[in-house]
Amino acid sequence: MRRFIAVILLGLIGSLLISSAKPILISIETPSSPQIGISKLPGQITLNKLDLRENSLRENFERVLREENPIVMEVEQDVGVVEYLRQNVYTVYEEGSWKSEGREFTEVSGAVVIQSPKVPYKVYYDNVNVVLKSPILSGNLFTALYTTKVSIPSLYNQEYNLFRPKSYPVTSYSFTVIKYDIDEEVLKNAQVERIEKYLQVPILEERVKELALNITRGIESPYEKAKAIERFLMENYKYDLDAPEAPPGIDPVEWFLFYSKRGVCLDFNTAFVILARLNGIPARLVVGYHIEPKPGKQEVRIIQAHAWAEVYFKDIGWVIFDATPPMSLEETPTQETQSNTTTPTPTPEKCSLYPLTLRILEGEVGEIKIIAENVPTITLISPNLRTEISKDKIIVYGDKPGKYTIQAKLECGKVKKEFKIPVIVAYKTETKITKWPSSVTPGENFTVEGTVKTLSGFPVPEGKVRMEIRKNKNSPGVEIGGGEVENGRFKAECKAPPEIGEYNLVAVYLGTELYGNSTSDPKIRIIDKAKIYVNKTSITLARPVKVEGFLGTVGGAILKGEEIKTYIDGNFYASVKTGEKGEFSVWLPTLDPGTHEISLVYEGNEFVKGDNISWNLTVVKVTLYYPPQVYAGEKFKVNGTVEGIKEGIIEVKGDFGYHTIKPGNFSLSLQADEDMNGVYSFELLYEGFKIGRGRVVVLQRVVAKISGTSMVVNRSNVLIISLAYVNGTPLADVPVTVTLFNKTLTNRTNKQGTAYFTIVPISTGKFSGYVVFPSRNGFEMETFEVKVYRYPLYIYFALGASLIIFGFLLYSMASHFLRPIIEFDRYPPIYSQEEEIKIKISRRTKVFINGKLVGIGKEFKLKLSPGEYSIKAGKIFSTTETIKILKSREEVAIKLFVKCLNGKETKTPRELFGVNKLVEIFEKIRYGLKKISEGEFYTFIKEVGGKCSRRE
Repeated sequence: MRRFIAVILLGLIGSLLISSAKPILISIETPSSPQIGISKLPGQITLNKLDLRENSLRENFERVLREENPIVMEVEQDVGVVEYLRQNVYTVYEEGSWKSEGREFTEVSGAVVIQSPKVPYKVYYDNVNVVLKSPILSGNLFTALYTTKVSIPSLYNQEYNLFRPKSYPVTSYSFTVIKYDIDEEVLKNAQVERIEKYLQVPILEERVKELALNITRGIESPYEKAKAIERFLMENYKYDLDAPEAPPGIDPVEWFLFYSKRGVCLDFNTAFVILARLNGIPARLVVGYHIEPKPGKQEVRIIQAHAWAEVYFKDIGWVIFDATPPMSLEETPTQETQSNTTTPTPTPEKCSLYPLTLRILEGEVGEIKIIAENVPTITLISPNLRTEISKDKIIVYGDKPGKYTIQAKLECGKVKKEFKIPVIVAYKTETKITKWPSSVTPGENFTVEGTVKTLSGFPVPEGKVRMEIRKNKNSPGVEIGGGEVENGRFKAECKAPPEIGEYNLVAVYLGTELYGNSTSDPKIRIIDKAKIYVNKTSITLARPVKVEGFLGTVGGAILKGEEIKTYIDGNFYASVKTGEKGEFSVWLPTLDPGTHEISLVYEGNEFVKGDNISWNLTVVKVTLYYPPQVYAGEKFKVNGTVEGIKEGIIEVKGDFGYHTIKPGNFSLSLQADEDMNGVYSFELLYEGFKIGRGRVVVLQRVVAKISGTSMVVNRSNVLIISLAYVNGTPLADVPVTVTLFNKTLTNRTNKQGTAYFTIVPISTGKFSGYVVFPSRNGFEMETFEVKVYRYPLYIYFALGASLIIFGFLLYSMASHFLRPIIEFDRYPPIYSQEEEIKIKISRRTKVFINGKLVGIGKEFKLKLSPGEYSIKAGKIFSTTETIKILKSREEVAIKLFVKCLNGKETKTPRELFGVNKLVEIFEKIRYGLKKISEGEFYTFIKEVGGKCSRRE
């Protein structure tokens, strides 16, 4: 594995706020109270700031290497495409520190959209599981570049591709990542865009830019420029935990590049980002952990904390660069490696002054070092500024604030140089906080007001104030806000950190060119409200139950070693202490059935207000009675009692279907399906909680089917016995015994479960027999009846069929001769309501109209209103006819014309039949204005009558 060290370790771990007593982190303790498990980083490092000057990081890291190197997390990759776990992104570099400005996080659900490259690429997907040894209490999750989804509810920063959990603490999670694999030839042709945010550089010496351009001289491709910078830093600088920190007045990047030429990953990749930006290449600094890109589980230790860079290419996106040398702590570049490089090396000049600018406070003394192999000759011109030359340095006295220039002529053998060194003597200032709250809660926003003046009492015109919280006024602090100075006054907006206790509230005036730094440090108390988080078990069986929870604060701190008292129905039961991570658990005893009030009480301490939580616990006792074995296809009873529940519905679910019962005594009928065979169960559920369970063995009953029981006397008959379980499975190769006609026969079933017996009865009649066969519980017996006939059954069937046919013929003949005939005086039987209807019956019988009896006889005369009627003659052997009654003779004539002559309304009668008496009468009926006479009507009827059949 690639070995390298990351000096930003504590900056990363600080964002975790790990609750650990390990000496690698500084624990903040509340006075006169048990230690509260809150961890905090040293120095000026916060989640949103990294200071390159903090050598305490190197000291802490060196101690880690000597003593512990604890495990931070366990990571498991499915595929193994992730090499860098990102936790924060930094964009702004100024005054020797990196700052992160990405604070816009929005809530996401599901996967986020990642813009894929617009160039050819291969894509790989991976799922990564992360299990932390100590929980994350604030800050971002550790994910990879182009993470698309995390397993816990999260907030998302799209620009930086960072995820932050919606709630803390977090002990484990997983994420899904996409890796785009782009061919190097494609990268070499990639271009960059001018993104001002990622091109920002501080004011540096001109030779930094000269070095940046010299490294990439003659290279056109932005990607190859970035690779050249990466290679230059890796080959020409040494990884060294003991590298001296940059002195005041010189930027850490300049110090690393031109003087110390040694450092840690933060120094290497800070230099990479600055040199890339000076070449017009957008870049940013990223911090997190370096891991092995391999599938399976791996332990990630604190030594693997790391910083690297990301470069943005047009149509591609962000690409990772890492300028840290791939070597161990003991390795250094060889002389051969150093001499073979043709890349320009920034060697300090041997006839120079350092620094080339000087800033001191009034009343103080400053020094300018003379860099030369031999004692040089030096001439100084420093009007209005007291100076003196001492062996290898120029001493400068800050007698009076102001801006000055020292002109120096330096002769180093044959080398002569002139220097103009700007000197600033700054005013000493005095900062005083005049208004602040005496106490705040974690996360609370508050305002601090104060003044900044010179020692002589004049207001400082401008500048910035940084607000910090410190354990004591001389210890490293945590930045909590800031503000601007205007005419000697400032108002700073602050946000209290999550750590509780009594601290110094420190206002740090950062100074300007002419005004020096100063501080003010009154006391402030951060108090918090405890929060008990507990898994509220609402239903339990009558047995001991474990209650587990976590004690923290509203501000997100962990409270360890604190006492929590447990009460049952208002009576004290027990007290427990919280563990290292604030966790606690207590076993409740077996309680009587019913509802009980459970209370947890934390009384608090000097800096934490107490909390309590109560809930109802329903204790249920269930007693069940049911048969241990039943047969498939049969019903069985489950009786029992449910104690502890007063009202509600209890669900019974399982293999025997869904049912409901009420609390108290109950009786439930369940049925085993016919295809069941084995062990089956059912459960009793109350509000989704399982309060009871039963198991029943379901056996398959053997069913015997007996056929061939109709026999013929004095002939061989076959009696068939078929044995099968209820579910249809046959009983093969089992003995079957039949007793019939005072004889006992035995046979075995075949593969289909069937046994055959040949029997010759000697007399007719009904006879009883029984069959004995094996079953689950031994043997079963089933009786049957045999009928013995004199002749074969088919003879009886033939005789019966003959009788049925004869009866049908007899009925048909009787129906033909006995059915009455109905005759009308007109066919079809269509009449007007004015006419008398004459009906003749072939024999005297009953006549019905629409089901109502109208009389008995052979002749009938009727008058009916318009409509359609059913005429029925006879009762058993009957005949039915239908007649129609219309309103007028004209309607009758038209109806008869259409039915009997196939007349069509679309053609005239003359077109159909020519001119005759029938047509003339019809035309008069159809088109005339007067009604036809009775004589004309009957003439029409007479003419039409011969053209209609007797039946329609």
